[in-house]
Amino acid sequence: MLRKTRRIAMLIVGGILTIASAKEFKQEVVTPNVQIETAKGIIERLMSKIADRFTLEMIPKAGDRDVFEIESKGETIVLRGSTGVALASAFNRYLKEYCKCHVSWCGDQLNMPSPLPKVPEKVRVLCLHKHRVYLLICWPGWVETPSIF
Repeated sequence: MLRKTRRIAMLIVGGILTIASAKEFKQEVVTPNVQIETAKGIIERLMSKIADRFTLEMIPKAGDRDVFEIESKGETIVLRGSTGVALASAFNRYLKEYCKCHVSWCGDQLNMPSPLPKVPEKVRVLCLHKHRVYLLICWPGWVETPSIF
C-alpha cells in the first residue's frame, strides 16, 4: 500500500497502468474494455450532449507502434485506436481538423459545429514514437481533479 505522504506518479504506457512511488513499483495490464471506457469518459466530460455520436473501437497495433483511425458511418463518428491513448488522440485529431476545436491547459474552444462534420474518407495515423508518456503527479490533500482531466 502506498503511504499517503508520498508523491505518486501514474502513467499509462502502451496499455499498461504504472503506479510508481519512491520505494514501490506496480504494473497492471489495462484491458481493452477499460481503455475504451476511459476514452469514452474523456468524450463524455468534454461533450456530454453529443458523446453518443461517437463510437470507439480497439484495433491492433501496427508492429510496435500505436495507431488510430477516424471514420464517418452515417451520423456517427467512429474512432479506432490500438490503446486508450490512441483513442484519445483520434478524438483530439477529429476535434482539431474537422471541428476546428481546441483543448489545452490554457483554455478550451469547444464550439462544435452542427451537424458534426463528416470525415470524407477513413483517416489512419501511425504514431511515430514507440513510447508516449504523460505524467500526472498527485499530492496528498488534492480533493479536486483539474478540469482538464
